[in-house]
This record gives sequence, structure tokens and C-alpha cells, in this order.
Amino acid sequence: MNHILNYLEGQKGIHMTELFDFLKFKSISSDPAFKNDVSNCADWLANHIKNIGFEHVETISTKGHPIVYAEWMNAGENAKTVLIYGHYDVQP
Repeated sequence: MNHILNYLEGQKGIHMTELFDFLKFKSISSDPAFKNDVSNCADWLANHIKNIGFEHVETISTKGHPIVYAEWMNAGENAKTVLIYGHYDVQP
């Protein structure tokens, strides 16, 4: 466990910068004036997920806002499946 905590502490500055870059998007999905911001946020998120090592990442267009989908399937045959669901948009 200590090696994980040491890694996180050593990378704290990078992780905080990435978080702040992500939070700067005005991805207000309920306001059409911010449609481009929501789309730009989805693109940023997809690129970030690729950069951290996911092999299959796509931004899927919908009638509304884009969906970001990613998967990493190299944990081995007996590995458990983990699903992470989240929203990249914000509300005013």
C-alpha cells in the first residue's frame, strides 16, 4: 500500500494540474450556449483516457451531447470486470 501512496504523492502536482484543466471546461449541458464547451470537454476527456493507457477510446455522437467510451481488456482471462460510469458535464 505504501508504494501506491508514494506514487500518488509523487504525482500529485501532475494529477492536480490535470484535474484543474478538466474543471476549466464550461460543460454546462443544460444550456445550448455551451454546446461547444461540452463537446470540447468530451474530446479532452477522451484524449486524457488515451494518454493514461486505455487502448480503445471513442467519442460517440448522439442527438444530444457526445458520449465518451473506453475499455482496457488486457487484465487476463480470470480478471474481474470493473465498470466506471460518470458525467463529464456540469450544472450551473
